[in-house]
Amino acid sequence: MPSNQLTEEIIADLKLQNDNKPLYKKTLFNQDFVFSFISREEYFYIQEWLESNPNIKISDIETKIVDEALKWPMLSPAEWALLPAGAIPTLAKHIQEKSYLDTTGAGEYSDLSVETLVDYPAGEELTEETKEKLKKSCKHTMRVVKTAGSTYVIRPMLRPEYTYLQKVEAADKEIEGVKTCLIWPKNVDWNNMGAGVPTVLATQIMLLSGFADPSEVTEL
Repeated sequence: MPSNQLTEEIIADLKLQNDNKPLYKKTLFNQDFVFSFISREEYFYIQEWLESNPNIKISDIETKIVDEALKWPMLSPAEWALLPAGAIPTLAKHIQEKSYLDTTGAGEYSDLSVETLVDYPAGEELTEETKEKLKKSCKHTMRVVKTAGSTYVIRPMLRPEYTYLQKVEAADKEIEGVKTCLIWPKNVDWNNMGAGVPTVLATQIMLLSGFADPSEVTEL
């Protein structure tokens, strides 16, 4: 089996190489692995790769995810072959989780701890003063969403905005929709976060906009 040993010197070097981007450590079969999240750009790259390779297997997708996010060690195919078959699927699941992507079935991995080496930087603080200003400037219901170390304030999407987004050509319609309804903060680097963070916000915007009706309907 591969036996690369993760040292404090290697961790320090990885932090510098990745510009203090979030880093996580997972130990599997006596081998340490260091990985980061899948960014929005990397996520779309994987989606394009999937569309151009319609006959690929799930195992190929898992390998692609690990290839994109794994920072250390860089194992050769022969070294991967020495590890049990579940190493890559387990790493892929953890990478998706830390990227805030859909991790249906992640409960199977809940007993496998992941150590955070570098966390998301703390976002701008939402103060009471800012809250009061937002309440005065926005006429709609607002919701505070905390995810990936940052706080966001969103409002519902209005019908004309929704209709416009259905027609507009945009590289990333989901982010365009989030931008439309994001009250605070305004300056967000969408690519410097897990690929699923905009999806988390978009989901909350859709809920707030009434696309999931919580009211009770009774038959007559």
